[in-house]
Formats: sequence, C-alpha cells, structure tokens
Amino acid sequence: MPSLRVLAKDHPQRSLALATSDYILIFQHSSIEPEVSHQRRSNDRTRCLVEFSKLQDVELSSYRKLGDGYGTLGLITLGEEVFLSVVTGYSKAATVRPGENISRIENVDFFCLSHSEYENGLDYESPSSLATEEFTHGTENRELVSEHPFLSLKKLLGDGSFYYSLDFNLTDRLQDR
Repeated sequence: MPSLRVLAKDHPQRSLALATSDYILIFQHSSIEPEVSHQRRSNDRTRCLVEFSKLQDVELSSYRKLGDGYGTLGLITLGEEVFLSVVTGYSKAATVRPGENISRIENVDFFCLSHSEYENGLDYESPSSLATEEFTHGTENRELVSEHPFLSLKKLLGDGSFYYSLDFNLTDRLQDR
C-alpha cells in the first residue's frame, strides 16, 4: 500500500504536495533575482519553497491527485525547471535484522514543480515495458514518452540496482547501528 499521495495545484501558483495520512509536505517553485558578484556572474537561480504541515490544517480541495508513492529521492533541477523525484514502485529485497528492511527501487517518477506540461508523460510504464509499449500503442505514445527530460534517469533508477530503507540508514555499517 502506497505511503504517499502525490498531489498538484495549478492556481494561484503551481505547487506539488506529498501527503501521508497525517502530514503534508508542500513544494512551490520560486525564482530568485540574479546575484551580482565581482568574482563571478550568475544567472537566475531556481529555488523551491517547502512547507510542512499537519494534513488537517491544509485545504486540499484545490489539489488533484497525480499518483502514489513510497518515498522521495529529492528535488532535481534541469534548466529553470524543478522536478520532484518519487519512488513509485519497489520490491522487498532483504531483511538485515528484525525491523530492518531493505527495498529495491523498481520505478521512479519525476513530477515537474514549474508547470504541468510533463504530466501526460507520467503514463509511461516501467523501463522493462517501454519497448513493448512502443509496439502496442503506436508512434504517437512513443513520441510523448521520449519527450520527458528524465526518461534516461527514470530507466537507470528503476533498473533494480538501487536500494533504500525506511527503517535505517543504508550507509551505516551494521557494527555502527
């Protein structure tokens, strides 16, 4: 059962939200004015404003559901666009000790915080079924899928080589836990 709902609101300002049964994390896109520096010139920098609230304190009627997830890998910026990376598929890989489970990432989706243009691209399946999808759904769907800027990263992260745990820090040695 998914532990997160991924929600979006377009007006008055685009925002994405990750909601659990009790809490909500709201992300809003924000640009910062160019910095003037004697040592280097920089362009506009893209930022994200984050708000953490109890679910009961947020009016959800203006949000729509984009999908479900099991965790987030964080934010990634491409040009001036900000994307939220969400684990949308996993399988149990191992139990190190009782209560310490490791999960294998099977699927990741990228939700654009800047605009809703890529939301139709979320219909693409797991990387292993992309070839089948191209043949069964025709050229029109293949073009839509190939336009998503993170298709290659989605394939890489969903190939079964990446793991995570909600129970402990995977980078800690067993002796240190």
